[in-house]
Amino acid sequence: MAISIDFATKVITVPKADLTLVSGTLFELPTETKFRADVNALMDDEIGIVFDDPISHTTETTIVGTTFARFIELINGYSITFENLAYSVRMIESNNNLFDVDGGILNASGNVTVVGQNSAGLISVTSGSGVTQQDKDDIEAQIFAHIYEGTESFQGYLRLARAYAAGDIAQLPDGTYKIKSIDGAKDRIEGDDTANSGRDVTATDVT
Repeated sequence: MAISIDFATKVITVPKADLTLVSGTLFELPTETKFRADVNALMDDEIGIVFDDPISHTTETTIVGTTFARFIELINGYSITFENLAYSVRMIESNNNLFDVDGGILNASGNVTVVGQNSAGLISVTSGSGVTQQDKDDIEAQIFAHIYEGTESFQGYLRLARAYAAGDIAQLPDGTYKIKSIDGAKDRIEGDDTANSGRDVTATDVT
């Protein structure tokens, strides 16, 4: 038994065997690769081609780098029904109106629970969050390059703060001092303890 259409009543029947088992009594209906594909195949044959289209489809749309999910809608008075057994059906692969055609699943049996997963922000990603390693690297680079104060970047600030907190200090006889980078290769901060009766920073190196 496969998905079928009664063109007299405009009822599309989805048998349990055409659903994907998740676990226990929970099944999924792939609305794009299964439901819409099978319905389109029925409408393309010599029997179905003369009847009104059952489905309106808006494909995935990419806007400013974000791919928003497709939308599948039953139209022209068509409705959907499932095999009369005790189980739940979860709709996947699209935003859709399959669980709410004309105010409800007109022909669904009382034993079937239909779960919609529509979301105004539903987007399509290839895997996981869809954020690539390059995306992460670019974000990290922008954070550290962000100007923290004056002309000093956040990365520069961290280098100075790290040197001030843990860098070796070279105190010279004339009252000047140098605070080294952690590896000792650079003079991160230079100053004069005697100038202005207190610490006077005369130079910094954030490279």
